[in-house]
Amino acid sequence: SSPGQPATIDAHVFLGICETICIPVQTRLSVDPGSDPDNATDAALVKTALATLPSPARSDFGINVLPGDHETLVVQAQSPGDPESVDFFIAGERDYMFGAPVRSQKDGKLVFTVPILDRPSATPSDGGLYYTLTSAEGSVDGLLPFP
Repeated sequence: SSPGQPATIDAHVFLGICETICIPVQTRLSVDPGSDPDNATDAALVKTALATLPSPARSDFGINVLPGDHETLVVQAQSPGDPESVDFFIAGERDYMFGAPVRSQKDGKLVFTVPILDRPSATPSDGGLYYTLTSAEGSVDGLLPFP
């Protein structure tokens, strides 16, 4: 395709959905954005989808890392609205693997304690771990330093 021109997007997807056994699922998706570029319904769907993406974390809606240990990541969540609606997700990447976050209240502050199930032999010196914080008021995402 030429630069600046729409290109057809083809995706071949193969994944397994597993619990007790794995069930393979395979499909092919193809999108040609140039086939109907002025379609108002498509534009509205894309606009709606983009509006649901998390916004960047900010001081009143985000995460602060608290002291933890080699086997635990501890974070404090700041969020507008009802603290009961808040949830925390962290991506396991760069050889990190995490357990489910455990919610607690400490000194009136919302804290999530996350077990570190596996980690690299040396802590990476660049980048960080992506997280998403959700609440009834919306969602934000950001980057945490490697524990």
